[in-house]
Amino acid sequence: MDISKLAPWCDQRGTDFWSRTEAWTKFTSMVTKTLENDPRRFPHQIRAAAAMVILFCREGLWPARRGRDEIEEIVSLARRQLSQVRQLYAAEARANPEISGNNDFRSLLKSLDEEMRCLDARLSDEPLNIPNDPPSTWGKFFP
Repeated sequence: MDISKLAPWCDQRGTDFWSRTEAWTKFTSMVTKTLENDPRRFPHQIRAAAAMVILFCREGLWPARRGRDEIEEIVSLARRQLSQVRQLYAAEARANPEISGNNDFRSLLKSLDEEMRCLDARLSDEPLNIPNDPPSTWGKFFP
């Protein structure tokens, strides 16, 4: 049995539920619009929206009307914007060298790198090759 097919969003009736839920459609629209913001003004919001893409942008779960292409577009947008946020923090560290020695700051950069790797995996040649686990820097989601 292919365990990846056991996810709730892999069931057709579950997929129908997600695609018909107005709150879910509004949520995905909010995530998309947030990712379109200027990373210099909204880095924290963009990172939060990218996290939602990492967690929820799976075939059958994210309500994409055009299918896989639309999902790949949102994943690509999240990756580009998260990269811009990462560059902003790196520039801040260059301007303030004492920041780069801070453990919390280094952990933040490590987390951003892992988040981008998750998005990269979804954009690989293997369409939607989605890691099942969130970045390790996020902690454990399930026991």
